[in-house]
Amino acid sequence: MSKMKTSCGIAAILFTVLLMLGCNDINRKHFTKLELIKTENGNQYFKYRASTGTAGLTCAPGSKTCKIDNSYRVPIWPLEDKEAEKTRLTWLEKSLSSEYGFRCESAEYEIICREPIFENSMYDVCYDVKVKPRQ
Repeated sequence: MSKMKTSCGIAAILFTVLLMLGCNDINRKHFTKLELIKTENGNQYFKYRASTGTAGLTCAPGSKTCKIDNSYRVPIWPLEDKEAEKTRLTWLEKSLSSEYGFRCESAEYEIICREPIFENSMYDVCYDVKVKPRQ
């Protein structure tokens, strides 16, 4: 019987991880906000905010949205984790592409500022981003 409990426990953990990873990609817009601040000399300036995630993330099977329980937070994408930062920057590129038509071949972006923000018992990361045409 203990083997059965162990197998069920491992299966439950794997299911939770897969569910969270699925929500991670599907709900990029839920965890990020990209706002065009200004256009100057052919360059575009954006404010980009990305979540560090939460252990209170719940996604119903087959649902296209995830809900966050803010009663407790354990970062899924910690502030100083290299893989987490890579995920946030991938989300930035996807947001720039889907919302503003950014293409790596014709433009490049530069992170001007990266700042952790603490509000409502939650950490997010706020970036100032400059997008400039390639010469």
